[in-house]
Amino acid sequence: MKLKNADRKIMRFVDGQRMRCLWYMPNKYYPEGVAETLSILKKIQRHGDLDAYKKAGKLICQLQRSKG
Repeated sequence: MKLKNADRKIMRFVDGQRMRCLWYMPNKYYPEGVAETLSILKKIQRHGDLDAYKKAGKLICQLQRSKG
């Protein structure tokens, strides 16, 4: 399965936020599908710093545009 560039970007972002925002989730957990991805990005916005909040917001906007 070939990942899209956006999927790779989201996976790298999730990895970068794992210790601060997603510490309670399994280490190798990655969201599958748009709904799970939006949920994870919103969790990062809630628990991350300002930079993480902004980056997650941009990724959410990109997902919503590509979905619609």
